[in-house]
Amino acid sequence: MRTLAQVAGGASGWQRRDTGTWSAGLIAVDLPPLERNDIVAMLMTTDPPPRPELPRAIRRFTQGSPLGCGLLRDAVAADPGAAGVAGHDVGALRLAGQPVTRHIADRLVPDAQLRHNLVLFSVAQDGAAAHALADAYLDSDTQLAAVATARGHLHAEHGTGARRPFVSDPFLRAVLVHELRRRRPQATQPPRTWSGVHRLLLAHHEAAGQPVAALHHALADDDAAYVAQRLATLFASPMSAGQWLRHLWQVASAPHPPRPDWAGTCRAVATGAPGTEPAGDFVQRSVHRLLHAVWLAADPLTAPDETLCGRIKWELQFLSARHATGAGTLFDAAQEWHDELRELRTPPSALPVPGPEGSHGESH
Repeated sequence: MRTLAQVAGGASGWQRRDTGTWSAGLIAVDLPPLERNDIVAMLMTTDPPPRPELPRAIRRFTQGSPLGCGLLRDAVAADPGAAGVAGHDVGALRLAGQPVTRHIADRLVPDAQLRHNLVLFSVAQDGAAAHALADAYLDSDTQLAAVATARGHLHAEHGTGARRPFVSDPFLRAVLVHELRRRRPQATQPPRTWSGVHRLLLAHHEAAGQPVAALHHALADDDAAYVAQRLATLFASPMSAGQWLRHLWQVASAPHPPRPDWAGTCRAVATGAPGTEPAGDFVQRSVHRLLHAVWLAADPLTAPDETLCGRIKWELQFLSARHATGAGTLFDAAQEWHDELRELRTPPSALPVPGPEGSHGESH
């Protein structure tokens, strides 16, 4: 069996052999990602029909993966009432008595030990961070090979050659992170909890001189007030506006903590609801709101709506008039981030500038 790319044009020299087996001449063709209209058609077979934003949320979470969309469709069909409740967390849907993400993870990574390790490594921002997690939480007999085996699987099965983050396929990473988030603490030394994992990685990146990567894990550990204050300090520094935007996205791409009310609280802070504003000047409060708005918009289990995208646009426009050198950069980003996030794309100005592995564009 060969893929279509391997035999296209005959460049490989492959020819069909009449072996009499069922696989003689079989060519594997990858299914293209499903679009929103495809997902709508899949979901319209359920009764009652799902809420309008669900197809967008599924498209965002799965990246159009036919496997993921199919299993989520099955979960919606099994319990239409659960899918009809407004909320961000499509991963909370259940199928055959289990979280749907568990079924997806089992299909994407059938090997149980490899899957266990990848769930742990899913929050690592690079290979060094994955090694730090292996050293802390895996048995000494498996530490050395675990990261190399995981990286080999990711490259061979998911075609991911990028070195940051460690699990660079967005759908696989979203599934694995959700599995890490929902699992009970494990009796390891140190104890493997959501907070413990991120505090370990925070310390790892601080020791490596990577303060922005450390802030990413501080936010995942739900220390948003501290992170917003640090970002406000960076905003007032000589750092360029473009670099600040990239840092903002790297930090706000942190996975959300396993707190049931996270999405509601995050939206309330992002919109400046009464009682959510921190002490500080106008810039500090704006950065605090913007951080929460981008954190919610970047979460793969949600599909940002017009209100949230509009808030991000407003805050970036406000900050553009208050940056010493980057007014134009931030003003242009306000429209760009609004438009790109509304279409479920990462804004180009949020993407890191290529650099040495481990730097991720950080200023030291």
